[in-house]
Amino acid sequence: RAAGELPSKARALLEISHRNADRLVLIINDILDLEKISNGRLEFNLQQIDISELLRETSAANASLEQRHGVRIQVENADAPMQVVTDPNRVIQVLTNFLSNAAKFSKPSERIVIRAQETDDELRISVSDRGPGIPASEEHKVFQRFADLSNSSRAEKGGTGLGLSVCKAIVENLGGKIGFDSREGFGTTFYFTLPKKNSLVAAEEPASLLREAS
Repeated sequence: RAAGELPSKARALLEISHRNADRLVLIINDILDLEKISNGRLEFNLQQIDISELLRETSAANASLEQRHGVRIQVENADAPMQVVTDPNRVIQVLTNFLSNAAKFSKPSERIVIRAQETDDELRISVSDRGPGIPASEEHKVFQRFADLSNSSRAEKGGTGLGLSVCKAIVENLGGKIGFDSREGFGTTFYFTLPKKNSLVAAEEPASLLREAS
């Protein structure tokens, strides 16, 4: 063994420590976001953006998921510009959560597809995988905090159990809707919509959005 090289057992323990530290950071960030949402203090910065460009940037920014899980992230239906007024950083936050979940539950070499669809009034953005899918009997749990489905394990997959509830609150505060289509054994598509012309949802108490997401 080269001088200064860690024994294999020590390396394994160090990798576990790093994963646990990363997971703790995710949990803290998600809890802080939930607290800000419940208190109406989560900041949004609305801008007119090209969602097609944002999807390509998000895919490139998540290249580490491809390396870590051996998957392929592809962007479809995003060649032409699609304009929307929204908060780009919050959209990236939601998409990154979708991509992370899809990668964790996909087999190596499987495709994960990001798609954008445009109507007169809104955009629909989706992330599809060919993972194990979600049992129909447990679909009601998906957006609950600390949800742990029978075919998943937060300890094994490294999730916080909070990310999707944060995503739901963010999307609804942006005036959109969030949902999923899943078939057990064939995969899952998570999606959200964004109104093309946006003004932040102010009429509804942010705390009520959080309660719906919990």
